[in-house]
This record gives sequence, C-alpha cells and structure tokens, in this order.
Amino acid sequence: MTRNRAAFALVLLVTALVLGGCAGSSTVIPPSPLPKFRATLHPRLLWSHAVGSEGGRNLRLGFVPAVVGGVVYAASRSGRVAAYRLANGQELWARHLDHRLTAGPAAGSGIVVVGTQRGGLVALARRGGRVLWRARLPSFLLAPPAVSSGRVVALASDGEVEAFAARGGRLLWSVSTGLPHLVVRGGAAPLVVGRTVLVGLPNGKLLAMDLGTGVRRYERRIGVPHGNTAVARLVDVVGPMAVRGRDVYVSCVHGRLERLTVRGGRVAWSHRLSVFAGVRVDDLNVYTTTSHGIVRAYDRVTGFPLWTSRGLRGREPTVPVRFGPTVAVGDFHGYVFFLGRNKGRFRARVRPGSSAILAPPVAVSSRLVVLTSGGTLAVYAWPRP
Repeated sequence: MTRNRAAFALVLLVTALVLGGCAGSSTVIPPSPLPKFRATLHPRLLWSHAVGSEGGRNLRLGFVPAVVGGVVYAASRSGRVAAYRLANGQELWARHLDHRLTAGPAAGSGIVVVGTQRGGLVALARRGGRVLWRARLPSFLLAPPAVSSGRVVALASDGEVEAFAARGGRLLWSVSTGLPHLVVRGGAAPLVVGRTVLVGLPNGKLLAMDLGTGVRRYERRIGVPHGNTAVARLVDVVGPMAVRGRDVYVSCVHGRLERLTVRGGRVAWSHRLSVFAGVRVDDLNVYTTTSHGIVRAYDRVTGFPLWTSRGLRGREPTVPVRFGPTVAVGDFHGYVFFLGRNKGRFRARVRPGSSAILAPPVAVSSRLVVLTSGGTLAVYAWPRP
C-alpha cells in the first residue's frame, strides 16, 4: 500500500472512530428524532444541480462550495469541477480531471484549485475552467487550500504546509509541522488574514506564518491531550476557523473554543469544549457545534454563553452559518435547519437531498449554498417579506 493510500485509510478509520462515539467513550450517541416545530419561515429553493458524489458519507472529504464574484464553484470525488451562476444556476463550464479528488475547490486570484487523492494540486482558470498548472504535494489534502494575494497555501495530510504562486504554480516555500500517529481529518483549511497564514494542526496547535516567506510568527496550543487511549487523546484542529476584525476564532477536538488575536495569538477568552465541526462568527455572535451535536452560541466579544440547542444531538450537524435572522445547520440525514440567531429556536427546515450534508452551508448576501455528500448542489433564497 502506498504512503498516500495508507495515510488516507488511517485518517478515515480514525474519523469513523470519533464519529462512532469511541473518542474516550464506549457509548454511541443515538441520533435525536427529527425535531418537531411550527415553521415560521419558508426559504425558497432557487435552483439545484447534480455535481457528483463525494464517494460516501464515511469518507468525509473536504468538498466545500466556493462562491466568488457571483459564481458558485463545486467539485466531486470523480474529478468533476464545475462553475454555476449564483443568481440562476446557469452552468458556465465543467471540466473532468483525470484523477480522483479529495478536497476543494478554493477560488481566488483568477483560479480555482482542487486537491487529488495522489497528492496533486490542480489549478483551473476561473473563466472557462482551463487547466493552468499542476503541482505535487507531499500527500493528499483533506481540506481546501487557501487562495489569497497571489498565493495558494495548502496543508497536506502529513502536516506539511506549502505555498505556491497562483500564477504558474511555482513552489514558494514549504514548512514541515510534523504529524501525530493519529489524526481526525488532517487539519482545518488554512486561513489567510492580510499577510498572515493561520494553520490549525493535528497536534492541537494554531500556527501563524508569514504569507510571503513561511517564517513562523507564533504557535499557540488549543488542545491538550487527555485520556487513556490514542483516540481519546486526539486534539486535532478541525473544521473551519473564523476571523472577525483583528481576532481569530478556532476550535479543537477534545480541546477548546478560543478567541485569539491574529497578531501575536493572545487569548481573549476560552471555553473547554470538544468541537468537530469548526466555528463561525458574525457581527455579534460566535457559533459552533460540539462533538455530540449540540449547537451553541456565544457572545463574540466576551465569550459569554448565549444559548444552547440540543435538538440535533447525535445528528452530526455542521457548523452553524448566519443566514438572515437565523443560522443554517446541515445534518447527516440531508436536512438544513434554520435556528433563530438570538435564542436558537427552530424556525424552518428544508431538504435538498437524501444524502448527508457534511460541508457547512455557504451564505452569500441573501443566498444560501448547500452541497450534499451525494452531490446535490442547491441554492436557497431568503423568503420574501
């Protein structure tokens, strides 16, 4: 078995253990029944397309829709990458690559980037989808790269961070971070804030580097290993991180939810919390989902707990995403729930498909973009007043 295939199988095995309730406990959390409530809002389905399956719910690959300049970009495990007009769903282009994919797309700087199972990075033109360049990574991706300021920054599943020129694909720098024996997903997607690259690592640390040179600026530990088994001691930084102003919000499996300054990594507030889905933030609140499927909201500035919703416990909800006066959360049965932003009460529910929703929805203005693991790409509009 090749290095890439062996690592790929190991990551998927540990993901299954964590989600199956073996992370420090022998008790499997049964999914809550479908919540019953009276809908007070009715989001409208604008359009949907079949873009290709990610290959099964248990794979949990890093396919997340990217929306840039009024265009939605989506990719699938089979190697298909496509672009659609956000307003009406018109297909602008579609390309079939010659490799299976594991992550992407990321869009910016005139390109769309995806990662292949064999450790490749492929950049296509945002207009037309022509393949512009290919690059080799030390191992495959399990989270989309970051594309910003003429750079493509990728975190490989072996812990290597590499930066490429968006134009031409030349390798600019590479930083080795080391890799624990067990990881959950291989890390969160890198985040570029100005001239700083933030990377969440499988060892529970947040690493800040200079975008231009890769020089390390600081490291901060988010999770500290505890427990008697290797799986219980996992502290992988997983799911999306979030930035608001001068602060970054980051979460960790068996670790903490923290607000830190981008410059210097000083901790403003912290909560002991095990998070698998990542974190999102708006102008007032911070939203996250615990490893057990409990949705929580905190005051963005003080970290004070605002509300808790247990209605999706065991249903593997995604990180909540702000959408109008609600937050949108996908679950493993293919539903998207809309919870009130202020109190966390259920207000609406839609189902774009029967397969699991693993990637967090993407909210752009009055549109919500949802991708299911079965390959249904759906866009909803906020209900008319």
